[in-house]
Amino acid sequence: MTYVRIHQASVDMPVFNSRSLSIKNTIGRALTGGRIIDNHGIVTVRALDRIELRLETGDRVALIGHNGAGKSTLLRLIAGIYRPDSGFVEVEGRIGALLAMHLGMEPDFTGRENMMLTAASLGLSHEESLAIVPEVAEFCELGDFLDLPIQTYSTGMLARLAFGIHTSIAHDIMLVDEVIGAGDMGFHDKVRGRLEQLISRARILVLASHADDVLRRYCTKGIVMAGGRIIFSGQLDEALDFYHASIATAAPGSR
Repeated sequence: MTYVRIHQASVDMPVFNSRSLSIKNTIGRALTGGRIIDNHGIVTVRALDRIELRLETGDRVALIGHNGAGKSTLLRLIAGIYRPDSGFVEVEGRIGALLAMHLGMEPDFTGRENMMLTAASLGLSHEESLAIVPEVAEFCELGDFLDLPIQTYSTGMLARLAFGIHTSIAHDIMLVDEVIGAGDMGFHDKVRGRLEQLISRARILVLASHADDVLRRYCTKGIVMAGGRIIFSGQLDEALDFYHASIATAAPGSR
């Protein structure tokens, strides 16, 4: 059985270099999301605030909201990158997180060595890691660069490698923060095809994106976030209508 259960989960990010709460208003003006709180004298950004969420097999969920609303933080909470400061998160199933995929790679290691390193960090055995190398190499189309340190790679080349590794493994739960762009149009089509295959095999999908057409392509339900909170949850079209109406209401001159 595959599921995600989040109960009253909050994630706090302390600002340790703040000397006093006198900077509270300055931070508040600079941030687009979250909430500034006084946590025993420490300025803290509450990135997620009492999230309540339950996902089951078959769910295809869009995360909707402006930059800083909490979408990426929620994905990282589900992935286990962040731990809740209150409440709890319970996940059953193998997670595939297409987030900051290059994190954990070693700049001095070659592309092939980083394939093995990343595969091991994703829970594959040595034999399983070896088995994915030829397929990832073919997908990435990096040729002889696979035997060079990745510090010699361009941003696009690194994105190809990281995407190839992370999408070479079947996952029960797919977490995607925007659809990946990694190269020219021909390769972009290849990325989309691979991603769609992975999504079709996943039992649960959670996708954050600002593009309505992308969300409609992959999702059936929508969650609207603001200030680290879930403010609407329902069918995708209803969620998109709610979000765009809230933007219109908040726009200058709308009242």
